Amino acid sequence: METQRTGSRGFTLVEVLVTILVASLLLSAVYGAFLGSLTAKDRCEEATRDTRLCQGILALLERDLLGAFAPPGAAACMDGTSGASQGGSADRVEFATASDARRAVEGKGSDHCEVGYRAEPDPDAPGFLRVIRREAQGFAGDLFSGGTLEVLADRVKYFQLEYLGADGQWATEWHGQGLPRAVRASVAVLGERRGSAEPGKETALSTVIALPAGG
Repeated sequence: METQRTGSRGFTLVEVLVTILVASLLLSAVYGAFLGSLTAKDRCEEATRDTRLCQGILALLERDLLGAFAPPGAAACMDGTSGASQGGSADRVEFATASDARRAVEGKGSDHCEVGYRAEPDPDAPGFLRVIRREAQGFAGDLFSGGTLEVLADRVKYFQLEYLGADGQWATEWHGQGLPRAVRASVAVLGERRGSAEPGKETALSTVIALPAGG
């Protein structure tokens, strides 16, 4: 009498290949979703970083402008010039300010200083600007020389300043003994994308700063 064989049948080659294909598709989908979430996270962090950078520049400028004053007997207390470079606005302003008066109280400096902000071509990033702040303790009557320089930001697309006169009109330049009623400042940076040679998204901010001693 012939006995009947028992046991499980093995997988065929076709079944194995189909299983591998399905697993590969599932893994590809999971990896794509994971990579997409990382990319979105990086872009969000870059946008936040660039926004904070623009906010920092404008906040520092606002602090200095709120203390702007006209020194007695000075030929000029503020000088603002418009310029263009690297395809964008590259403005400059110099003025006297008392925003660092606390240094005199602490015994570390004068009760006022000369401050300047300007945009110039970035030597490390062709096609971009960098924003520089100059500070000179005391007031020697020369708004354009002396002091120390500090780079506030690089990869800047434009740095634009406008001045509100007593007649209510905005001007791109300011020269004279008096101060404007307000200053409108705009800045834009183009951040770098992490792990990529392609530029990031442009981040731009603008603010209007009313000068207590202006007008």
